[in-house]
Amino acid sequence: MTRVALDTNVLVMLSRGAAPLTPGLGYWPTLRRLLAGALPVGTDVFDSQIAALCQEHGIEEIWTFDRAFVPQSHLRIINPLALAAAG
Repeated sequence: MTRVALDTNVLVMLSRGAAPLTPGLGYWPTLRRLLAGALPVGTDVFDSQIAALCQEHGIEEIWTFDRAFVPQSHLRIINPLALAAAG
């Protein structure tokens, strides 16, 4: 079942012109700054990795249910559940 879900996800991404983001030269300095600013533990470290990757690629917002998602990342946090409730 997991293999089918992964294959479907790849097909959807490719069909819409999306591409996976990969770390470049600016990733490590950005991640270092985020980690030093908050000293995250556990899953917050992974959130910092996602935020660093987004910042490096010029992404300005992220949709997440995590209300505490890396506040020092300067990403605009969008909660899809709040959008659904407001609409």
